[in-house]
Amino acid sequence: MSGAGKIAIVTGGSGGIGRETVLRLAASGHDVVASYPSSEEEAQALLAESAKGRVDVARG
Repeated sequence: MSGAGKIAIVTGGSGGIGRETVLRLAASGHDVVASYPSSEEEAQALLAESAKGRVDVARG
């Protein structure tokens, strides 16, 4: 599945299934916004692990 030019929003994206979803979407070319409920540390780790420039995080 090619995500070129597509944007995805993943709630609970900093951990567990949400994290894996974010990483797979980014790897397939999507630009991804991942929301996280509380763990800034997990969100920053996600940014470090993800495809550069493809993922952003927002607390909410």
